[in-house]
Amino acid sequence: MVPKTISQRMLHTLLQGKKRLSREAQKKTELFVSSQLTENGAFMDKNGNDDLYYTAFGLMLAYVFNLKIKTKQTEQWLEKQDDLLADLIYYSSFIRSKLLCKLLESGLLNFAVNVAVETKQQSLSDFTYYPHDDKLSPYSIFLLLALKEDLGIKTTDYQKVFDSKSLTAYHVATRGYSNIKGSKTATTNATVSALAVMGQLFGYWDNDDLRYLRLSQDECGGYFAGSSAPIPDLLSTAMALFMLKCYAVSPRINPDSFIDAHWHPSGGFCATLLDETCDVECTFHGLLALGASK
Repeated sequence: MVPKTISQRMLHTLLQGKKRLSREAQKKTELFVSSQLTENGAFMDKNGNDDLYYTAFGLMLAYVFNLKIKTKQTEQWLEKQDDLLADLIYYSSFIRSKLLCKLLESGLLNFAVNVAVETKQQSLSDFTYYPHDDKLSPYSIFLLLALKEDLGIKTTDYQKVFDSKSLTAYHVATRGYSNIKGSKTATTNATVSALAVMGQLFGYWDNDDLRYLRLSQDECGGYFAGSSAPIPDLLSTAMALFMLKCYAVSPRINPDSFIDAHWHPSGGFCATLLDETCDVECTFHGLLALGASK
């Protein structure tokens, strides 16, 4: 099946990333992911607590590694997360987790199948919190679009969707995007988000901002989150590489050494070379980076 939605594209890339691991590394990573599953059927954050945001990453990895998940238990835990669902990020994680439970039960890579998510569906304009407190920022638009896709909502009136959430105010004159209106410096997150929205709505065509993203790769093979970041990080690198892959563009520099440096003998991945703490979010991005780098 050819991936259509952002979630399908990510799952497809994660599966490719798994194939790039040796059998020994696959086993270690599988064991690490399993170790992050809590007794409530959720996945833990860096402090070992049940976390909705991390659970969405953990369930995607669970699918990739064919882990045995007690999905009914996970779904029962998800139903208790009411107090978080006014936050776009957490609501997106909630819906994706619900769908991943269905996916783990069926075993089919058919993510946006308009699965009936019977509980807690709400208007996509009802959120009280958006990233950067701005529902029109590139990252917010990216999350909203991915959420609509996960819910099986067809964005057929593409031009209207784009016009109502214009990214123009976030475009930087020197190319790229920021999540802050009027900013003079672009960030990797905002640029990737804008490119993803434009790619999903209008097609993955070559453009100046894509070329900017490709050229902003550091000589070490990684990507900085922004100009003020002290070192490149795995999340920014994974998302940049993933977006280049969506556009069928190869990275300027082979990133494999950079990615490998963030893999820990425990089987997990770390966020930066200054942080040896592994979690399912970083491991998700490590596997995504591997799958997108080829």
